[in-house]
Amino acid sequence: MRLALAAAAAATAAQAAAPDVPAQSCLNFLILTDVHSWIAGHRHADGAVAHDADYGDVLSFYSRLKDSLAEEGQDLFLVNNGDIVDGTGMSTSPPRELVPLLERMPWDALTIGNHELYMNDTIDFLSQHGGWFEIMGDRYLTANVRWAADGSPLGGHQYKILTGEQTGCKALVFGFLYEMHDADPAVNVARVADVVAEPWFAQALSEPGVDAVLVLGHMGYTNTLQQTILDAVRAQLGDTVAV
Repeated sequence: MRLALAAAAAATAAQAAAPDVPAQSCLNFLILTDVHSWIAGHRHADGAVAHDADYGDVLSFYSRLKDSLAEEGQDLFLVNNGDIVDGTGMSTSPPRELVPLLERMPWDALTIGNHELYMNDTIDFLSQHGGWFEIMGDRYLTANVRWAADGSPLGGHQYKILTGEQTGCKALVFGFLYEMHDADPAVNVARVADVVAEPWFAQALSEPGVDAVLVLGHMGYTNTLQQTILDAVRAQLGDTVAV
């Protein structure tokens, strides 16, 4: 399980509305990625107990940190960067036992990982009526992962705006996947350079009052596609908005 905490320096509109909010700590994100169904923990070779967290630990940590930050006038969002399946016996094909447990987590935004796209049974299960995509609703973001049949976003949504309860700070959130070439034929993973040139992307960046942009990019941090997305955001927003 990979867990990260990030803070966005979003100071503009938020400080105008709430002058006491520190400029560098308006928005905080707790990020999970590549859990691969190890929701009950994953013992590491070094035997370090601190590295063997389960989803109960994550939920407790998130809840306590959210309350603590709220006392300081800050906001915290819980996001998932994809790869929820495979890894343990909890992840069958389709993942009938796993997904209902994941649905109980208080996600604010999520994107898809490559492991969700290998098996048609998994895709059908996640996209069925009353399933994972529908329950996650506008929180599930797939900017460049689309149905091959009609080109619509796999989860139905390409971006979302998160608004902090404490500060009123706004984060514009996208979900991108690396340019995967071995997905099930039911889906198409579009080229990132093509996607960021589409009108909807510019329209999203034109949303008023955005203090920060969060890209849930399911790809290596050294992947050049990260820079492609960043360049497209900076070309429209300049360097005054945290990304």
